[in-house]
Amino acid sequence: MEKLYASTYDPKKITKPKTDVIYCTNSYSMFTFLDEKSQSKEKNRDIGKSRKNKYIKELSRKNALIDLPIVVNKDMEILEGQGRFVAIRELKKTIYFKFAAVLNKQDIPHINRPQMPWSSNDYFVKFLREKKPEYLKLKNFINKSKVHPLTVALSIVNGNETRPGIGVFKTGDFKYPENDAFAWNTVEHIKEFAPYFDHYNHRYFMLGVLKLKQNHRYNPKRMMKKVKKYSFLFHKCDSCAEYFRIFNEIYNNGVSKNTVYLSHIPSKSKNLKRK
Repeated sequence: MEKLYASTYDPKKITKPKTDVIYCTNSYSMFTFLDEKSQSKEKNRDIGKSRKNKYIKELSRKNALIDLPIVVNKDMEILEGQGRFVAIRELKKTIYFKFAAVLNKQDIPHINRPQMPWSSNDYFVKFLREKKPEYLKLKNFINKSKVHPLTVALSIVNGNETRPGIGVFKTGDFKYPENDAFAWNTVEHIKEFAPYFDHYNHRYFMLGVLKLKQNHRYNPKRMMKKVKKYSFLFHKCDSCAEYFRIFNEIYNNGVSKNTVYLSHIPSKSKNLKRK
């Protein structure tokens, strides 16, 4: 049995409900959706199966509606919280709700816009607050290397630029490598370009250098020797592919017999030699 921290709502006894009070009830039939009463343009969003199941999963673990009450108008029409209501009704748990103070039907299209999902940085801050060791190690790497944004630092630490790495990161299961020599070697190589290119710390340039390191035929010493002569070819680009056109032009400039094509799409064969 749930312990209630709100006033039980009885429409026969409470004729003038207050907007600063959270009420509770197990009578689901007293609530209605906007589109059930009229053909008004102000309607609730349809509740998809996946969205409903997500609410059910979360609310079956903890009925948090006491902190996130459903909002209704004086006619008991749900203005905000339709998804939560459907899930709680299916779970047969107590409904917590409040009467709107200023919200009305015309506000529905605006308040029902999808919420902004958590970013990688949001998750990073969360896990740092929880003092997860692997994330603290990553924070230390970022502080010392000065590599930003987070996604670039994560790519360098992982040794590749892949979206699945972000997925694992957001679950809290990220593992900092036992040997981070490759990551630090990549950072040092990125910094070698600093005297020759003002945008050496641009995200796509740094990811480009990471991809260079993944080319088994890439020779950093040869590149830097060429950069000293042809750094004027550098300019800020909007993708790794664009930077690679410049990398290839510089790397092979003045070479006739030992031309090497450096690909921004690393081989999927055996592990590439990391220099």
